Amino acid sequence: MCLLLLMIKAIPLCNTPQPDLLYWTIEKNGVYSVKSGYRALCEEARNEEASGSSSVLSTGFWSSIWKLKVPGKRKWQPPNPGEYKTNLDGAMFTVSDEAGLGVVVRDSNGLVVAAMAEKMKQPHSVECLEMLAARRAVIFVKEIGLQESHFEGDSELVIKELQRDGSQNSSIWAFG
Repeated sequence: MCLLLLMIKAIPLCNTPQPDLLYWTIEKNGVYSVKSGYRALCEEARNEEASGSSSVLSTGFWSSIWKLKVPGKRKWQPPNPGEYKTNLDGAMFTVSDEAGLGVVVRDSNGLVVAAMAEKMKQPHSVECLEMLAARRAVIFVKEIGLQESHFEGDSELVIKELQRDGSQNSSIWAFG
């Protein structure tokens, strides 16, 4: 019971009221897709198979689809002249139950314009930490007087949230 209480208390609360959202718990980003629905169905079928039930799903075709080669990582590129690029990241330190986030803003020559780092209590997930890092990066860019910047991070989920239309309604702002 005590562990559950600590886990509940570790959930960051929003500073401003937010509307309720539908959330597909199978996916980290909370959005349902046919692919995630299929994966959940396959997992359920595997569990039934393990318990002795028969499965009618054939995963060979879909396995070959999921194994397709995709483009590799790209090397960091500076922004266009007169523009800025903001890199952000978070790190979890499980031994100390702490986390850290960092933000680096560079100009078109790749020179560091500003940087910051913060230490905090470890949030409940890596995704939450990455969202907190993204929110802090946006606030930091405004604090140093920039009107806009290109944002880069290693969490595809967070970057997609930053790129969404109506970003003020993004789930990034609901964390903490």
